[in-house]
Formats: sequence, structure tokens, C-alpha cells
Amino acid sequence: MLNDLVRGMRYLSNSPIRCHGNLKSRNCIVDSRWVLKVTDYHLNEMYSLQNAPRQVDITDLLWMSPEHIRTSIIKNDVATVMTSSAAGDVYSFGIIMQEVILRGPPFCMLDLTPQGFFFFINKNDYYILSSVNIEIIAKIKKPPPLLRPSVSKQVAPPEYINSMKQCWAEQAETRPSFNDLAQSIKLLNGGK
Repeated sequence: MLNDLVRGMRYLSNSPIRCHGNLKSRNCIVDSRWVLKVTDYHLNEMYSLQNAPRQVDITDLLWMSPEHIRTSIIKNDVATVMTSSAAGDVYSFGIIMQEVILRGPPFCMLDLTPQGFFFFINKNDYYILSSVNIEIIAKIKKPPPLLRPSVSKQVAPPEYINSMKQCWAEQAETRPSFNDLAQSIKLLNGGK
């Protein structure tokens, strides 16, 4: 599935659209042939054409790159996102890699509260805003120290963990491109 996602994002980043701007696991759907498809990518372009900032649920910031979180305006449970980029999408891809490997939501390995991380309230996977989400977003927005997910070597090959860490680089320009990631994922999958 990650192979499908990286191919879709490589196509998107090389197209006139250039970036998704709100890549998260909820925007990845699987069709009847078990092929992953990326959704909601034209929304970013529509906001750009209207010179309007984009509003997202604050939990969407858990997938967003630090540089975009830092330029966002957060009020209550809504964030107004001012910028997006292909490098930001790469960071989001790294978060999705963490979700796939740990089979849990972003930053699920952090032990910040005994009540859990997210709460599902209906079949549409709407998340209730929790103090844990706010704490994580605040730590990402204002380092030091840098807050990133952690994945132990017991649950993933070192090459996979290294790819994720490259996606989470603090400096956007040092993150790999989706072309680079496509090659890495292909090698991790035995050339497939």
C-alpha cells in the first residue's frame, strides 16, 4: 500500500498541482482491487486560486510538517493553514509510514495520557479534540526538543526507519523527494 501511496504522490508532485497540502491516512482509500488511491488533493489548489487560507480540524495537524504548523493559526478545534508544499507532503508521508508500521494513529507510541490517544465517536472516524493532541502539536510548533514519532528496531527494518526519519527532517529542503522515496520503497519491497 505504501508503494501505491508513494507512486500517487510522486505523480502529484510532478504534476501542475505540485502538492497535496493535507495528506493524511484518512485521504488514502483502497479500491475494490486493493489499490490505494489518494483523495482530496484538488482542495489545496482551489484555496490557492482564491487566495484563501484553508481551515482544517486541529487533529489534521498531527500529519502536518512543523514548518506548516508553525505558520498556522489555531483557535479552539480549528486550524487555519497558511502554506503547503511538496516537502510538507513528504513529512506527512513519513507519519503515514509510522501509522502503517505501528498500526496506530500518529504519535501513538508516546505515553502522554492514561486515557488513550484518540476517541472514535462515529463510523466516520471523527476525532474528539484531546489535550494529548494539543500537547503534541504545541511541542512540534515550538521546539526544542524536536518531537517526532519513534519506531523501535524490533518492529521495522533499519532501512524503513531511516526512510521515515529522513521524511521527518526539521529542514524541509533536506527531506527526500517522492522520486527518491519511490526508489527507496521499491528497494525495501525487493524491487517490486
